[in-house]
Order: sequence, then C-alpha cells, then structure tokens
Amino acid sequence: MHRFIRRHIRGIAPLMVACLLLMIVARRFSSLDSVESEKTTTHATVVRVKQQELHPRLPPARVRNATVKVAIARHPVHAPIKNYKKPDPTNRVTDFWQPVNGTQFKTRLFSAYYDTRGQRRVTVVGVASFRHRPVLYCVLWYNDTVTAGVRATSVLIMEHWNMNYTAIYFDCNLRARDPVPNAVSLVSHADDTSPSNYARVHKHADTPAPRNGRFSVCIKPLHYNYGDTLRLAEFVEFHRTMGAEFFTFYNHSVNADVTALLQYYVERGVAEVLPWQLDIKSQREIRTENMFAALNDCLLRNQRRYEYQVVVDVDEFIVPHLADDADYTQLLRRLTAVREDAYYVGAYCFRNTFFYSEWPDDAAAATLPLHLTTLAKTKRTQKTWPRGNRSKCIVRGADVTIMGNHLPWRFADGRQFSIVEEGVALLHHYRVCEYDGHDCVKTAPAVVDATVYRWKDELLRRVATVLAAVTSSGS
Repeated sequence: MHRFIRRHIRGIAPLMVACLLLMIVARRFSSLDSVESEKTTTHATVVRVKQQELHPRLPPARVRNATVKVAIARHPVHAPIKNYKKPDPTNRVTDFWQPVNGTQFKTRLFSAYYDTRGQRRVTVVGVASFRHRPVLYCVLWYNDTVTAGVRATSVLIMEHWNMNYTAIYFDCNLRARDPVPNAVSLVSHADDTSPSNYARVHKHADTPAPRNGRFSVCIKPLHYNYGDTLRLAEFVEFHRTMGAEFFTFYNHSVNADVTALLQYYVERGVAEVLPWQLDIKSQREIRTENMFAALNDCLLRNQRRYEYQVVVDVDEFIVPHLADDADYTQLLRRLTAVREDAYYVGAYCFRNTFFYSEWPDDAAAATLPLHLTTLAKTKRTQKTWPRGNRSKCIVRGADVTIMGNHLPWRFADGRQFSIVEEGVALLHHYRVCEYDGHDCVKTAPAVVDATVYRWKDELLRRVATVLAAVTSSGS
C-alpha cells in the first residue's frame, strides 16, 4: 500500500512543481504590473465606508453603509483633439444638465471643478442610479490634445433616501505632472470619440482657500413654479444685512415675478441663477429636485471666492441672539474666539426652531408698511431640535468635501463641525406645521421671540427699495 502511494506521488510530483513555477511567474508579472500601474494609475477597487467613520458624531441609528468606488484607468490615451468630436453646444457660459449616453440607467452631469484637496482631480457633479452605478471614463480636453481612457471614480453623496437616483461625484484623477484640462466629458466606453456632454472645468482651485471672512449663500433649487417675490426679497435682504455678499440660485421653475427679481440681483452682481432642468422625477425617483447635487455644486463653485457658505432654504434664517452680534462676521468672531481648536472647525451648525405660519401675527406687524414673515411671526416653539435634526450650517467651503442638508458629511484634513449654543444663535424656520395636521400649533409649547426686530428698520428699507426698483424696471 505504501509503495503504491509513493509511486503515484512520484508520478504527480513533476506536475505539482510545474504548477508552482507557473504561480511564481504569474505573481512576478502581477507585481511588475502593479509597479507599472503605480507609475500611471491603479486597478479598480471598491472601498466600503460607514457614515459614522466619515462623521463620528452621528448616532448609530443614522449609520448606513456607503460604497465608494476608487478606480482609474491603467493606460490613459493621448490623442490629437481633431480625433474627437465635441457635442453641441459647447459654447454655453453657464453649466447645465447633460446626458451621458450608453448607460443602462439615466446618468447626467452638471458641472466640473479642478480640486487639489487630496488627490489632484477634476470633480464632476452629476446624478446616477443609486443601485446600478455606471462605470464611466473621463475625456479630458486640452488646447490641442485629448486624454481619454481615464476611468472615473464615483463618490456617492450620502443623502439619497434609498431612491432610484442619487447625487454623485465622478472624479477624474490627475497625475502630478498632468496639466489642468480645459473641459471634461464622461463616456461609457473608453474608446468613445463622440461624447454626448462637455463641461468646462472651473479652475479656481489654484487660488488659495480664502480667510477673508466673506459670506455667500447656497440655496436648494427653487421649484413648484416658486412665486413668492416678497418672501424671496426678504430672504436675500436679511442675509445681506447679515453680511452675505453673493447668492447662488438653482432655477427648476419660478414664475415671471420671481424671474424679474432674480434678474435684478444678477444685474447687480449679487446673485447667479443656474438652470436646473433634470429629466428625473422629483420625490419619486430622486430627493427634492436633486438638491444635494445643488448644495455641493454651490460649495465647489464658491469656496475659493468666499470663506464661508451659508447653507439654508428660503424659509430659514440663521439669527444671532446676542446683542453684541449685529451680523455673521461678529457672530463667527465670537464663535472662533471661544474655541481653542477653532482652526479645525469647518462648520458651525445651528439648532432649529419653528415659527409656525398658523400662529397669529404679532400685533406690531399690523402697523408696518410691509408684511415680512420674520417680523409678523414672533411666536416659536420652545423646543429646539437636536443637532443633525433640522439644523443648518455656516461652513468653510474649502474644508467640506460633501455637504448634506442638515450637516456636512465629509471634511477635508480632519476638520469637524461645532453645534452653536442656542443662546448664541438659532435657526429661525418659518413654515406651516408639518406634523399631525394643524394640531402641533395647539400642543407645541411656545415662546415669543422678536429677535429679528433688532434689524426691523434696515430690513424694511432694503426690501422696499428692491421691490420698488423691480416694479419700475418691469413697468
């Protein structure tokens, strides 16, 4: 029996040796291949991260797994620009939603930014299927040449609400020696020479992150044929009183009166209005007009011009509550002075309180020349909501890489957020009661808060001036 086993082992020994030699050779070529890929790019990998790792202050109940695909093409192709066909039109000044052809589900891109935080890259703001994210390739356009075959890295923007589509970043990574491209296209096949999209690259990342104390405002898309001109003028003028200099609006649908008001601000360099027509059904296929793409586009767009971005909706107002804080500059000066680690704070977030529309107007409002919501509604909920629940933030845009609706999701360079004490400032949220029909206005303990009256005269003057100018220009 033993002689039988030894004889058969001797018979298969050469085969085993051959297999081992093949394995050694294969591993040798694999290691050489990996060295070569480090010189150019790397293989596709998939990294799973948890929101709590990105945002350690989130309660465990809010943690979900998110997948971040990290992938670059191994061999970029450099070709004469004449070999590639640009889609029409490529001469538009503003960004707009464009299709990426050839994917199983709808994939769209809106804008592109050169970003030097971490890996040098061109970040494309887009939308894609949440469950079936496509594999895309970047076409980088230069003056005379095109670099193609660079596989895009897809980075999920977390607040997708498990709907079919989600806001997403497509990152086109650049090597250290690569120049910054003039434009980028996304294609579904590496050898596609006729892309269906073309986005000019915003290159302001070459400008150092500002420490100028200046503020801009980011607003989610205006939709449902938004038409409250008075309220929008009040929103803009309040924030201008607070020191905000610039507003970025995304126009899904507004009426003619609001269009005239927005044009008034655009002509004076106070605002920009970007088209936001996306062929994906809001609230059924994607969350609220793809608002998370808008918020993150706004941060990328403004972070090198203004140090801070105020991220709010048109019915929300971050209001300083201490008498010494007349505007956001003084408020932020106070907040940074009380923290030894203020340099590492990338966002200051404010607790929410509701001023319900169903509650009666303040008696003093009847004597005012304009019915401004912030002056008419002075009754609010005694309760202030906990952090992350309805809160809104003033962020240092250069420190935030992914912005959510109520908190930043991801920071650059180890930054963090800070929750502001409610005695220092609050988020005033003016809206209808949204829970239990209208019963919440009967059951919610309330207090009178007339803090905004500190700016009453200035606010009334500003809004009246704007409305008169818009009315006269339209007559």
